[in-house]
Amino acid sequence: MNTLNKAQRAEAVLFFDEEGSVIKEMLYHEFEALLDAFFALPQFAQRRVRLAYVTIDLQLCIRSGVFFYLDFTRTGAADPNWNIPLREMAERAGRGPDLGAGPIRLACRSQCPISWHQPSLWDPELVAGRNDLIELRECIKRNQLGLARTEAVVDEVKPEQLHMAEEHQWYVQEPSASTVHVDLANLEQEHQAKMDHLVRQQRLRILALTRKHEEELVQLKQEAEHLQTALAEQERMNGMLMKKLEQEASQYRSTRNELTQQLRALEKNSEYKLEAFKIQFEAEQQARIETAVADYKEQLAIREVELAYREELDSQLEEELEQLKAKCARLEAGSSSKLLERMADSGVIFVTYQPGAGHMTLSRADVMRFVESPLAYTAMHCRVTQPHYEQWLSHYKHPVCQRALPGGMPCSKPLQRVDSPRQFIRGESDCCLQHQTAAFLKNQAG
Repeated sequence: MNTLNKAQRAEAVLFFDEEGSVIKEMLYHEFEALLDAFFALPQFAQRRVRLAYVTIDLQLCIRSGVFFYLDFTRTGAADPNWNIPLREMAERAGRGPDLGAGPIRLACRSQCPISWHQPSLWDPELVAGRNDLIELRECIKRNQLGLARTEAVVDEVKPEQLHMAEEHQWYVQEPSASTVHVDLANLEQEHQAKMDHLVRQQRLRILALTRKHEEELVQLKQEAEHLQTALAEQERMNGMLMKKLEQEASQYRSTRNELTQQLRALEKNSEYKLEAFKIQFEAEQQARIETAVADYKEQLAIREVELAYREELDSQLEEELEQLKAKCARLEAGSSSKLLERMADSGVIFVTYQPGAGHMTLSRADVMRFVESPLAYTAMHCRVTQPHYEQWLSHYKHPVCQRALPGGMPCSKPLQRVDSPRQFIRGESDCCLQHQTAAFLKNQAG
């Protein structure tokens, strides 16, 4: 790239969103001002944004591009540690696609001319429906940055006007001084136009900053005046409060002196009154105590009389109750005996069924014994003791293992029921085989 072509190219930086659309454009010198913290972009605060640096010729065609990342701080300022040499990377970039003026120079993550800057670059999308290079080309064509544009002039030459030059004329002649002068004049004019445009932009920027500074200054002055007014008002109120406090303190001191004098006078008078009140209170208290003691003694005497009467009445009632019980027993015995005798004389046979004994025919004398204790009578009939019969009866009604498990719960395994009390052996008939074996081994060890 020669010096003349470099001078004819503009530099711009474009911002991409996540969908691949260009959302902001600025000239390279504006981007340098952003890096130097002359202004911030709050809309990009705390974000990593994808940017593209491009060089543009006079026909608004992209000639080179560098696709890089830029981080923004919480205030929207550019990362102060960012240091990618965009111009150098554009110069050293490899060949890319043709965007209208021949293959461009392209620097991206997959084609990075300076390897240590590769993590700071990104690859443009080149798929159908989302082509970041096409988006760049169309955005530059819209020329929202107001770049100077000139159309390429190509003189048409008719075929009949073409002639074969002599061999000694095949080499390109050096441009004449007038042609170079015209080109330099055009370049100077274009450069001057660009400088004027930049100067206007900088003046507008300075004017905007000046206005913003003036507005902030006016606002600060208003705030200072407001604070000064508030301070004066606060000082005035503090003065009034101090005066009021001094008046109240003086009034409090005088009131305290008066109350102190009154208290001393009351203390002198109250000493005599207190002694009199004390004597009167002790006398009244002693009278109340004596009256209460007399009342309690009278109530206690009445209670003692009532208690003696109740004890005498209780003893009489107990004697009458014993007499009634004996009378009832005699009547019951006589009536039961007579009733059984009458039933036996009438041919009534007394038969009962009890587990383990089966059907038993009771005589008149046995009926009374059976009624008094059915279990004892049945155990005697089966020729076993009453506790033995009761244990067998529990087994007969619920034939399960009665031994306890380690957790304290009964084993409760179903057993074969023993139908005869005399055949029932405690510790064997009411235990499962496992607990019988354990008991046997324990006895052997003992």
